[in-house]
Amino acid sequence: MSEPAHSERNRNLTDTWINRVRRLCQRVSRRSKVHQIAMKHLQGAPLTVEEVRTLELTARELSGFRIHEQELAIALLADISLSEEQQASVKALFMDILNAKQWKDNLSLFLMRLVLLGLIFGWITFLLTADSVLAQIFGVSLLAWGYLPFYPLHAAWEDRKLNRLRAEVMRACGQLRLLSMLDAVADGVFYAAGLQQTLGCRKVREAAIQALPEMLAALTPEHYGQLPAGTTPALCRVLYHPDNRLVALALDALGKVGDGRAVAPVEQMVRRGRTPELRAEAERILPVLQERKRQEEAHSSLLRPSGVPADTPDVLLRPAAAQSHVDPETLLRTVETAGEHVRTEVTIGNATVSRGDTVSISGNHDSKGHCAG
Repeated sequence: MSEPAHSERNRNLTDTWINRVRRLCQRVSRRSKVHQIAMKHLQGAPLTVEEVRTLELTARELSGFRIHEQELAIALLADISLSEEQQASVKALFMDILNAKQWKDNLSLFLMRLVLLGLIFGWITFLLTADSVLAQIFGVSLLAWGYLPFYPLHAAWEDRKLNRLRAEVMRACGQLRLLSMLDAVADGVFYAAGLQQTLGCRKVREAAIQALPEMLAALTPEHYGQLPAGTTPALCRVLYHPDNRLVALALDALGKVGDGRAVAPVEQMVRRGRTPELRAEAERILPVLQERKRQEEAHSSLLRPSGVPADTPDVLLRPAAAQSHVDPETLLRTVETAGEHVRTEVTIGNATVSRGDTVSISGNHDSKGHCAG
């Protein structure tokens, strides 16, 4: 029997989400696996690992022919208590959707519509002229040259559909409290995928504005240093949003997890905040951010690589030996030659031996070559 993916449903979800899932189910064929999983989930039955995997694979297809199934799959993923491994997989899936420029089957969609358009206009031409040859010529000509004016319209329409999927991802991130996606959601407050204003991105912004407060409420000071590097700059951009409530939440979040890069924007907020409340909140968290910046700079200076010391041939080096006690009379000295080679000298008592040289040393020696006196 397959292992359940979770023991209970996400209690953070509301009737609004349930009604949305039911509406999406009406747009999906009942024979679809995603529809069957959704009905099972709405009845309160736990999903198996295989069913969760099916939802991920469906959303990962990025097919323009299955937009409703993919929306439903993402909405269902938002109501599952995911393991750490599943969260990492879902994060990768969500990032792929946000960064996608077009559907994977975009060319097939375009050719299908172009052929359909050629057939329609060819049929209309035949009805008006009763000339089948002219109708065929007109239809073929449309297929050959129609892509020039038609493709930009197709691209804009499909990008609008893709933004519906991006908006669903934003809502899912908020419902899952997926803090590893906080920077992407904060960027979505202003931008669609790729930081570009695209047709339909209003839906992405509205979904991000809805999801961001839910994610910010889950932050604690313990998350400082644990979030993606882009989190602080993304939260700083939220400070310029016209919604004062959202700005206040972003300031509070910066006080919990912001790093030294937030000092300058918060200082500007102290001077030019739109309301006294925002200026007071910025003034409250500014010392915390300044202290973090000081600690980060101190830590960075400690990790700065030291310079290479100048060569000092007269410095005697102790050999790397296993014994902790090293005879101070036995030391190594590096001596530079005229070329790039380095000659090593060994000082034993009053005698100096270079590698390759022979020297006579007075004193008793044992059979192993050690000096006995």
